[in-house]
Amino acid sequence: MKKRICLCIFVFILFFFRTAEAFTLDDAIRWALKNHHAIKKEEELIKSWQAQKNACKKEFFPALSLHYSYTRLGKQPYNKKPSRTNTGDRDVYSMDATLRGPLFTGFYLLSRYRWAGVNVEKQGTVKELARLNVETKVKIAYFNVLYQKRILETKEEAVKQLKAHLEDAEKFYENGLIPLNDLLKSQVSYANALEERRRAESAYIVAKAELERLMGKKPAGEITDISGYKTFSLPQRLLIQWGEQKRPELKALKLSVKESKYLVKMKKSDYYPHVEYFTKYERSGYNPTASKNRYRYNSIWSGGINISWDVFEWGKTRDEVQSEKAKSLSLQEAYLDMRDEVKVEIKRAYEDVMVSLGNIELAKVALKQAKENYRITDLRYKEQVTTSTEVLDARTLLSQSEANYYGALYGYFDALARLERTVGKRDIVNKCIVW
Repeated sequence: MKKRICLCIFVFILFFFRTAEAFTLDDAIRWALKNHHAIKKEEELIKSWQAQKNACKKEFFPALSLHYSYTRLGKQPYNKKPSRTNTGDRDVYSMDATLRGPLFTGFYLLSRYRWAGVNVEKQGTVKELARLNVETKVKIAYFNVLYQKRILETKEEAVKQLKAHLEDAEKFYENGLIPLNDLLKSQVSYANALEERRRAESAYIVAKAELERLMGKKPAGEITDISGYKTFSLPQRLLIQWGEQKRPELKALKLSVKESKYLVKMKKSDYYPHVEYFTKYERSGYNPTASKNRYRYNSIWSGGINISWDVFEWGKTRDEVQSEKAKSLSLQEAYLDMRDEVKVEIKRAYEDVMVSLGNIELAKVALKQAKENYRITDLRYKEQVTTSTEVLDARTLLSQSEANYYGALYGYFDALARLERTVGKRDIVNKCIVW
């Protein structure tokens, strides 16, 4: 019993005091795709078009309609000659059931059904576009959180170093080794560092809030930082080929062209006669169920075919067909224009990636040099062979080098995320991250 109690206590402590699990980029994307309103909106529109497609399909089937009526006449109907003879009742109840369906509609129903199917498919590409946009925003927001966190850490380190420098300056001033002007410079620089740290804290909080907004929830644990990067090496030619195949905008325009062709066929259906069949059962009588009739048969069956054809409308159908054809040609030109624009976007995004990649190494070397410069300058100041101005300039240079390095590093991943968006492919960023 004691062992069981101890085990329960251990599990209880483990449950409530366990360390939070790391929260990765994949976790952020998964929650965003699950919760984001833009994706939910497109999912509902897909359901709407699917219902529309189902409705178009059911137009092929026969439809049944029912009708019931009651009529009270002012006088009972009769014939005057050769003698007054009643021909009907004052109270007339009638009901009928009609079954009708299409035989030929000039291919209108078939074209309309296929048109609805294209719209279902096109709405799927719109949803894919929404997913791609959300993923890109999440990745950029995620890297921005990591960048702002790094900047905050550098600002905190700057505060510590400038505080230590200020303490050294105060001791030197008390011993008469430096003038008051040098001490004031150190105090101003320390105050500025505190202000910059507060701004960095604010930027970090805002960055996390933006990521939480996109995800629709607060991260369950500490956001996982990257430990390194891999060099991007995919050829530009392959990226352009992927973009032409995978960009949702191009897919949607292709489907819009296909949709317009079915709209043309729907308009052309008015060139043909429309034929439908019907069968009808009617019943009338003087009682509510129309089962009794004193003057004629109370029920009758009938059936037949209806043919309708608008032979002449002053060329209205021809004009409507030409209008839809012009819209179709316009969409084809829009597709070609979009395809050329996609190529330019991919080339621009590719160059941004390569520039960002080159900047990382340059910024890394500059950061290493700036750290060493600050270390040497601080030592020289402690030995009183240089001034506070040199130390503060070295710290400013180090802060700028740190910002440049982290800006280049996370800017590289931002550029990769934007390249993914222009290509329409999702696995570019993950292949270049080292966790």
